[in-house]
Amino acid sequence: MATLMRAVRFHKIGDVNNLAVDLIPLPKRQPNELLIKIDASAVNPSDYKNVEGLFPFTTTPRVPGRDYCGTVVEGPPEWMGKVVVGTGGKNGFIEDGSHAEYITAQSDAVSLKPTNLSVAEAASIGIGFLTAYVALVNSANVQEGENILVLGSRGAVGQAAIQITRFMKARPIGLVSKNPPKDQADVVDTSVDDVKQKVLALTNGVGADVIIDTVGNQELFEKAIGALRVRGRYVTMSVQGNLTRTINALDFYRRELRLIGLNTLNYSKQEAAAILDVLRPGFESGILMAPSIGMEYPLESCVDAYNAVKRGSSKIVLVP
Repeated sequence: MATLMRAVRFHKIGDVNNLAVDLIPLPKRQPNELLIKIDASAVNPSDYKNVEGLFPFTTTPRVPGRDYCGTVVEGPPEWMGKVVVGTGGKNGFIEDGSHAEYITAQSDAVSLKPTNLSVAEAASIGIGFLTAYVALVNSANVQEGENILVLGSRGAVGQAAIQITRFMKARPIGLVSKNPPKDQADVVDTSVDDVKQKVLALTNGVGADVIIDTVGNQELFEKAIGALRVRGRYVTMSVQGNLTRTINALDFYRRELRLIGLNTLNYSKQEAAAILDVLRPGFESGILMAPSIGMEYPLESCVDAYNAVKRGSSKIVLVP
């Protein structure tokens, strides 16, 4: 096997144009690790934000990338040839990530690829479905039959949250800013609807049990929190614009609301793999669907791929 590999790297933080393909040493596998030949790796918004400097703990030079699907080429005999998916942890931040030809991982830090997904589709499920699952299960403790309002239901995390909510036999209500999707019966369109009144109408006057906020907008936060029922849970994982959020403290305590922050960087690769294991039957049964792949780019077109994600394109995947 070759001793060098091609990898996307940035030596300086600040601009995606700093990305370039370097020839670097193949990662050295430790005795308890797998060497994985990457078949496809997704580019997420957090990847370009990382290169631009929004994560102050990132060290350089660094190979970015959090999500991948690949084939085990070195490791214990029972793992050889297995096609696996991985995500989570500090990949791309303080450890080299997945936008390369190879990566190493401990065997409990990967999950077997769902059999019905292509490698590009499998590479694209990581962060979106990890974040949505953690928000719904670990943070909000969603129960069967509850009403879940998803802010930003068209985004990768939002779409995953809608699907996982159904998988958990709870009821999703999507929130969009215009042109509601035709395949969503329960939806709030902020361009025409009063958020609180529409949610109350959809829930027989009760309100949402849980809000999953993938948007992080102050104005929307103020509108949406009023749609929570008594003892409702509000999970937020993003911030746009003003970093301060204002609440009516009297209303907040009288309704016994819960405000919960979520940062998937606090979840290890092992925890992420365990969650993908739980979700795999959902993909293989067709209840859960991978994001639609917008474009596949070679590593050498990494700058174009990152800029496409910045523009809000459909799921972008790098193929070594």
